[in-house]
Amino acid sequence: MKSIIVLFKVSKNTDFSVGIASFTMWKKDNFKIGVSEDEATYDLVIGALPLASVYYKDFSVNFAYVPSASYEQIESVGFFVVYFGWKL
Repeated sequence: MKSIIVLFKVSKNTDFSVGIASFTMWKKDNFKIGVSEDEATYDLVIGALPLASVYYKDFSVNFAYVPSASYEQIESVGFFVVYFGWKL
């Protein structure tokens, strides 16, 4: 996984960042019609996700968006991932 992020200093205690994370992975494709799970093969999956973060002192709120995708007869719905962080 590789990320490119640009950080903006908003004020003394507040930062904002935007970026993109790219990834590659092998995933077992067991959703093909007429193929059992034992016969399924692994396929290469490549993707990129937009990222954004807001930092205030030691606290951060981070966002990632997973876009909608469709492949043959399989469709997925896009969704946001939000997670909180605290610097110890």
